Amino acid sequence: MDASFPRPLRARFETDDDPALALSTVGAVGQMSGAVLSQDRRSVSAVYDPAPGESSLVLRAHAFLAATDWGSADPSARELAVDSTATIYLAADSMHRAAVSNAVGGTLSLEADAARVVLPRGALAVDASTTVVMDFVRSSLPLAAASLPAGIVPAGGFYDVSLAPGVPTRLAKPAELTLSYSSAVADAGRLSVYWYNPAANSYVLQPDVTGAPATLDRTARTVSIRVDHFSTYVLLDSSVGMIGGSSFSGGQLEAYNFPNPFDLSVKTVTTVHGGGSPSIRGTLLRVSVPPGLSGNGVFRVFDVTGRLVRTMDLGAMTGGQTYYQAWDGRGDGGGDVASGLYLGQVEIGNHRKTIKMAVLK
Repeated sequence: MDASFPRPLRARFETDDDPALALSTVGAVGQMSGAVLSQDRRSVSAVYDPAPGESSLVLRAHAFLAATDWGSADPSARELAVDSTATIYLAADSMHRAAVSNAVGGTLSLEADAARVVLPRGALAVDASTTVVMDFVRSSLPLAAASLPAGIVPAGGFYDVSLAPGVPTRLAKPAELTLSYSSAVADAGRLSVYWYNPAANSYVLQPDVTGAPATLDRTARTVSIRVDHFSTYVLLDSSVGMIGGSSFSGGQLEAYNFPNPFDLSVKTVTTVHGGGSPSIRGTLLRVSVPPGLSGNGVFRVFDVTGRLVRTMDLGAMTGGQTYYQAWDGRGDGGGDVASGLYLGQVEIGNHRKTIKMAVLK
């Protein structure tokens, strides 16, 4: 790693010759060593050995320049000081950093593929006159996120959208997010966008916040939606509400819904197994898949006469994991179901689990 300075570094004190003081890390897990100050004193280089799994670090350059700061009121402080930090992405294979004016908006795109972020005017939750530095990064491994459960293969890279410190990641207006998928994907119509929730250590299904369907471009191999926050995103062949969190080691397929009984209002539920506290309409289904069982999951809802009311494709499900999927209390036709008792059936391969659900209006 190298840090360059606009002027030679100061050479008045013994500590000025210690390059390890001029270039350091903040909160890094790995080790930095071999710091060297160049002969012209304009740059410092060092070697960083990342810890296993470490994907990013904050690099700090802090030194005094061989120049005076005549604007300082303190005579003893009339030397120009440099103190700057930068985030270094160790696993990134493509990155775009840009200063985006909130009064104008902007677009961040990547050279490696067709992924991009488009911000309309006033999208950021800051003053209209503010300009914000943004990073749009693609990597083959998640940067600030946990790895996906074994058996869940991303359809492309992990895309991280980050803002300057202090800028809210929740947006004032939706932004358009476009992610690319690999040519190896057999059925792009099955792909969904997920974002990483660090509080729950899980990947959460991200629909288009305007309610519109995702835009699939099979020629460019992209999926586009509008989002109301920035995070780490990835395309997965799944449609369950959440993936990840704590592992599951039980011997049988387990499923239940909560709350139960339930009405069709919008409510916030608190989950276990790393699901967080999502807001849902209706009820939330939790499915725990035992180790050794994997396959495509399907959730079907029947009324007490045995009539099929709703079918939901849960996508690929991997053994040893817990998944969440909301049922909004609507049938396949889009209308609300009537009050009464319903049977829910989860099917993965030849394994089935049936639960009873009660709808109260």
